Amino acid sequence: MYRERTMILETTFTSDGGTVVLTGAMATGHNEGHALGAQAPHVLLRKVECTAGQVELEMECGPVPEYGLVFPIFRPVEGGMVARGGAHVLALSSPVPLEEARAEVRALFTLREGESAAFALQYRPSWRKPPRIFGQEDIDGMLEETTEAWRNWSKEHQNYDGPWRDLVY
Repeated sequence: MYRERTMILETTFTSDGGTVVLTGAMATGHNEGHALGAQAPHVLLRKVECTAGQVELEMECGPVPEYGLVFPIFRPVEGGMVARGGAHVLALSSPVPLEEARAEVRALFTLREGESAAFALQYRPSWRKPPRIFGQEDIDGMLEETTEAWRNWSKEHQNYDGPWRDLVY
């Protein structure tokens, strides 16, 4: 489902061992209202939170630049990986160790109730300033900022006042 009054997707997964909630969003940047996303930082955000029990998870990132015609080359850096393929550079921020496997990176990790792991994938063309590796606080901050930006946008645009008001979000 979407987080209330946002375009941030939350998916709940339940297994025999526990439950996790995966949150996914494109960072909007600092803009609000009609300018929402005008200065977007080109960052895909993913956060997984364990809400019950203990869950073993696998994270995979397999970018396919140039519609799959180019295989990216990965380079480990502190806090993640940098991938370069053609004219594209990606930085994958990860709180868990990553392993390269062919043209993708993977991580196996376990979360217990109350624990979370946040990931960010930032894109830049190779001729611009290199993409960043973000820490967990940075990613959480971008998620909060994006939530607030969407809610401000929604408040400005969702002002329907009619007979089906309870059905319009």
